[in-house]
Amino acid sequence: MSGQLSFAWVGASPRPVDGLFFAVLPDEGAAAEISRVSQCQSLAHGLKGKPVLAERLHISLHSIGEYAGVPRGIVAVVCETGAAVVMPPFCVAFDRVVSFGGRSAQRLTPPPTGKN
Repeated sequence: MSGQLSFAWVGASPRPVDGLFFAVLPDEGAAAEISRVSQCQSLAHGLKGKPVLAERLHISLHSIGEYAGVPRGIVAVVCETGAAVVMPPFCVAFDRVVSFGGRSAQRLTPPPTGKN
């Protein structure tokens, strides 16, 4: 019977949707400058997607994993580990811009050729 209901999802494990990772965050001034550059690049290349909000900007450093629900025990260990890291501020520079919108990333500026 083709119209019969299926309960195959009952008891199935939920898909992992909560990603945990270590990241560095820009200071307020850098976040504002990144947002300005993002708007300029969007206009220059006709991008339609919404840019990342300044308060969500980060550089991912290391993935802890993806989970179906936030695993409190792992979060506690990761927070303790992260709190032990002490570093002075440092500068970061990028040599290309990429859009993560749509089905695949779109490179907006060509990678360097290695010729200076």
